[in-house]
This record gives sequence, C-alpha cells and structure tokens, in this order.
Amino acid sequence: MGLLGSGGGYAQWVPEPGTIRDRDHYHVSAFDFTSLVEHEDELPDEGWNFDSVEDIWAPADVDWEAVELYLRFGEVTIVAADFERSEVVESFEDEDYGAEAEYEGYTTMLGPDERRVAGVGGSALVLAGRAYGDFEDPEDVFETVIDTKNGDEGRYVDEDEHFGELAQRLGEGDIVDGYGHEPTETNQVAVGHRYDVMGADTDAKKVLVFEGDEFMGHVEDWFEGEKDDGAYDAWEDVELARNGQSAVITGTVPTDEISR
Repeated sequence: MGLLGSGGGYAQWVPEPGTIRDRDHYHVSAFDFTSLVEHEDELPDEGWNFDSVEDIWAPADVDWEAVELYLRFGEVTIVAADFERSEVVESFEDEDYGAEAEYEGYTTMLGPDERRVAGVGGSALVLAGRAYGDFEDPEDVFETVIDTKNGDEGRYVDEDEHFGELAQRLGEGDIVDGYGHEPTETNQVAVGHRYDVMGADTDAKKVLVFEGDEFMGHVEDWFEGEKDDGAYDAWEDVELARNGQSAVITGTVPTDEISR
C-alpha cells in the first residue's frame, strides 16, 4: 500500500482543517512499519520504540511488522493492516470499551473514560479522541474521519493548495511527515520530509513550499547559505531542485540520524 497512493493512502483520511477543531493546519505523520521494523536495528536509539505504539493500541492484537500505514494527525491515529476483526472487537470489549455501534462498516466502541472511540473496520483501525487534555466529541471526530475517507468530507490535500503541493512533491515513503503553516518571512507555507530506509543509509527528501514567486527566484542562493551554515552536513550527495512552488532537497543520510 502506498502512503499517498489512490489505493487508500494517508491523504484520503485527513480532513480539511477546521473540520476537526478550529485549526487552519494539521501536522500529518505516516509510517510504513513493514520496512521500519525490518531495519529497526539501524534506527536511532531514541524515539523508535515500537513497544510504545503497541501500548497506544492495547489491547488490539495486530502484527505490527505487517502494518503498511500508521497515520497520526491531531487527535486521530489510524492503522491499516491485516487482522481478525472479531478478535480485535472482543479484545477491546475485554478492556471495558462498550456502547458498541456500527458506522459505515466499522464497529465502534466508546472507551471506559468516554474520551476515546475505537473503530474496527475490515482492514483499518481508527482511534479518535484524547486520553488527556481538552478534546472534541470523539464520536464526531471518528465519523468525520470515516466520511473523509469515503469522500463525503473535504480532504486536506484537496482543500489546501499548499499542503496538496507538499504531499505531491513528497510522494510515498517509509516515513512521510509534513504540515502547512502561516507564511514566514520568506513566504514559506508548508514543509515536510520523506525517508526511505535502505539499511545503514536512508534516502531523504525535504520539501519546502512557498507562496508567490519572489523567494523562488533566490532559492539557490538560500540553499547555498544553508549548506554553508551546516544544515546539511550529515547529508551525502545533497541536491536542490525547483519544482512548481517547491524547493525539493534530496540526498542520503545515515539511518541512525533520522528523526521521527
């Protein structure tokens, strides 16, 4: 499964900002665990504890080595994988998730603290809500996410041209992470990274999206200044390309230096 591809990648799940909470942007992170678990020994020691992911999803019985999409944005986490649906539903019920209902082909259960909703579909699990802090109604959040996936709500990638360009330029990868934001002094409006782990080395891409043409006319000078300041000292074969309103930086980095 591609993280971005038309077969059900991350972009299809993420709703238009403002649909969940009064936000203008989301920070979106998508991971392909099938590759990352294979290269777990090469990853940095800090920030890559897959046990913590399992803790979040306890008691769901999922083979994490087979998870092709682990997606986070806002107060939503999504897992796309093969699993036995009835067994996962039963395991949540054993942990006092109750008020079982159905929505668009998903079995939904409200957590014991009524702050989270777990939705179990045929090949995806959706966890909506927060275990702490303020939060939206988790049932409304869950339904919005499913409606977005089904095409009944606007998607971030379609409704925000800057994030749409960012997602297009990043493409698919083992790790795809990015977000839109308010314009900076250089009129940068979105930024993201993509990593493809090859073993001890990782193919890296950084994309910066700019509004207007003024900064893009000087982007090469800016990039040379960034290199002079040491921003890409860890990169090998680093190159800059201009693509539409984006500056696309590619190269190779040591796998044990990538960040989550």
